[in-house]
Amino acid sequence: MFTTEEKIINFLRDWFKDRNYSPSIREIGKGVGLKSTKAVKYHLDNLVAKGKLTRKSFKARTLKLKESLSGLPLVGRIAAGTPVLAVENIEEYISLDAQFAGCFLLRVSGDSMREAGIFDQDLVIVRPQPTANNGDIVVALLDDSATVKRFYQKGGRILLKPENPRYPIIIVKRHERLTILGIVVGGLKRYK
Repeated sequence: MFTTEEKIINFLRDWFKDRNYSPSIREIGKGVGLKSTKAVKYHLDNLVAKGKLTRKSFKARTLKLKESLSGLPLVGRIAAGTPVLAVENIEEYISLDAQFAGCFLLRVSGDSMREAGIFDQDLVIVRPQPTANNGDIVVALLDDSATVKRFYQKGGRILLKPENPRYPIIIVKRHERLTILGIVVGGLKRYK
């Protein structure tokens, strides 16, 4: 779950995609589910104090996101081996080319996708979408566990295939709940 401050940052990021002026305190409250304008102001003051937002004192609609927060959110970790629960927590924001607007980043844990060039600790760029084509590399939730695998649908069955022969193909059973979170459209590597 996102904290209230993370919800406000995400709301502001979405707001500024379509507009070049900041929302009112009431609009922020409505957007993140806060009824009290005092509560919104409290969280905005905290975000300003933490250096995540700037604003001109006593002037309406002067909020701005700090430049470092304008990138893609790095959301937790994702398993690329045996599925593990993904942590829904934004670790940082990373600026990337505008072609990746609307995407998010996940950190891979494990080596089940190494033959696709995705290694442990790599960051994958994920375009959110609920469907996939055969052969797409997907970020999927299987019940409550998240994983990165190749997606295949054959004869009414869904297969999640690793790119490492040491790992078995996951055959999604009828009683299991599969949710495609998105398609991997790129990746980032850090060497230090």
